[in-house]
Amino acid sequence: MRAPDLSVVVVTPNRFGQLRRTVRHLREQSAAHRVELVVVAPDDDAVADHRPGELDGFAGVEVVPVGTIPNVDKASAHGVRAARSSVVAMVEDHAFVQPGWAETIVRAHRSEHEVVGSTILNANPHRMLSWVNILVAYGPWNEPDRSSGPIDCLPGHNVTYKRDALVDYGPGLPAKLGRDGGLLDDLAARGARFGFASEAAIAHVNPSTLRSTVDLRFSAGRLYGATRAASEKWSPARRLLYTLGGPLIPAVRFKRFHDAYFGAGRRREIAPRVFPALALGLVLDGLGQMAGYAAGPGGTVEKLATFEMDRLQHITPEERHAITE
Repeated sequence: MRAPDLSVVVVTPNRFGQLRRTVRHLREQSAAHRVELVVVAPDDDAVADHRPGELDGFAGVEVVPVGTIPNVDKASAHGVRAARSSVVAMVEDHAFVQPGWAETIVRAHRSEHEVVGSTILNANPHRMLSWVNILVAYGPWNEPDRSSGPIDCLPGHNVTYKRDALVDYGPGLPAKLGRDGGLLDDLAARGARFGFASEAAIAHVNPSTLRSTVDLRFSAGRLYGATRAASEKWSPARRLLYTLGGPLIPAVRFKRFHDAYFGAGRRREIAPRVFPALALGLVLDGLGQMAGYAAGPGGTVEKLATFEMDRLQHITPEERHAITE
């Protein structure tokens, strides 16, 4: 059997219904017949709720039963091992590939790049907290007019890889995946080349409720601070210095965000409304960094993993209805 040009790994810790819209967007790709869909699920019955035709049109569909899934990111490793293509994408259940994405990714991987990223669009753009969360997490890749080509860094989610670059990790791959795994940093240290395919776009659903934003931004900031201090082997004195200087972080970052994402009149239509929410998000992130410098990560890895388990609980009922309809 001819190998597919692209294998897309999607993970559901529950039922196929959680993947329905993600799979629909993949099925509607012009190159769907060259794409293998790899579904990582607790068991075969977990995907039994798919409707007639929902899995048609792909080059192949592989269901990988793995038992209880406590961490979606790490479970993706099972899908990578099962994939038949030399190019593997890991797409979240709240990320929807846009027309032409698959063709563009396949073409981009004919280059020397081991890792290729996509333009990340806002799938729920009517809430200002959604904009805060996408700009903090995906800001550099949320620019639709950014040029394709080599790039220094990519986000940890919704990127594509040469499969060989991942399977080289062997049984250590699950530990490398996720927010605390440092996969991309490690690949860069090994000499992997990163590329950006601007015409390959993915619409991403972002947390948009106040409670979820508070939890996400504080926890992400704390994990960042703790990871930075540990990886750079900071002394207790340096940890204390950065903890005391923490109140300056939001102001410095707000200026950078303003210049990078709103300069020259960009996003003018949302700027006045998003600025207060952005300031709140950066304050929460700064407080989290202070906690990370002072006391380590705490339970942030487990807390952040919950945001990938079921994104619908982190958005408003109106958004939930629009996304699941």
